[in-house]
Amino acid sequence: MDKAYRLLPWLTATQAANWIAQLTETILGHDDFLQLCEATQCPVYLNCEDWQGFAEQPSCDSRIVKVPVIGAGYCAITRPTQLYEDSPLLVRGPAILDTSGLPKECDWFLTDYNETRGPELKPIDVQALGAKMNAIADQLPFGDEAETLRKQLELESAGRYVAEGEVLDLRDELGAEREARLSAERRAKKAEAAAAKLRQEMEATYHAQKADEEYRAGEAYRNHLATGLTEPSADPVNGLQFPYSTMELEAMRKVASEHWANLTPDKRQPTQLSIQKALCDALGLKLDKNGDPPRKTKALATAIRPDSWPDTTG
Repeated sequence: MDKAYRLLPWLTATQAANWIAQLTETILGHDDFLQLCEATQCPVYLNCEDWQGFAEQPSCDSRIVKVPVIGAGYCAITRPTQLYEDSPLLVRGPAILDTSGLPKECDWFLTDYNETRGPELKPIDVQALGAKMNAIADQLPFGDEAETLRKQLELESAGRYVAEGEVLDLRDELGAEREARLSAERRAKKAEAAAAKLRQEMEATYHAQKADEEYRAGEAYRNHLATGLTEPSADPVNGLQFPYSTMELEAMRKVASEHWANLTPDKRQPTQLSIQKALCDALGLKLDKNGDPPRKTKALATAIRPDSWPDTTG
């Protein structure tokens, strides 16, 4: 059967054990053969096409969650000796983890095992295992082959368990680092979104204020036209006259008449700030966020203050 086994794409565990017996003159039972494969890291496979299982992945809150998967081909069994135990079987190979339908190489757990799909081995791996066993036997004194092989298998098996533990620890560390990076990215996105929202709110407030100022200025101008004050602006005291009328001139005349025209030394002089606020009301302007009048009203207030009265900024 040696020539026939070489031509087959896959061998069952029984065929592989029979071939090992021919190659090494060592007869092994089914369980012993799987133990030998596990100890010497001889790959053992299952045809997991369309079989269901789950993969363990870190969640947003750093917990490990089970993600449903579907097998997509042959997968290597991590520990062949656990094949017949009543627990999920860890394998590595192609599986579909999401709705994209594309298989990915990953570690996942098979939950629905039956013997119709294996275990199976590749002929080249069985040949390599036989050659390894023969190489060990050639170096031993007659009669010690089995005992030395057993000890070597135990050492290799123990080393493999240690290596698997280190791999799992490294996988946990990588998962924690990945979760920390994802958490930082989420915080950065939230900060960017908050900043963008704040910019939008500030822009909306600015445009609303501008619209309100324009509306109030328009209302003041419409009120100005409705009163019929379109004649040239004139000062009834000294006869100063302009050839035309504007909103600013009418506002200055109105405020000057109310606050300065009838002021006598025995009365309290108005402050420039009160004059500026009166001009704001006349022109339909708003105070800034600090409660100060616009700069334009400061200049107009200075212009209408009589020269005989001192400047007061309070």
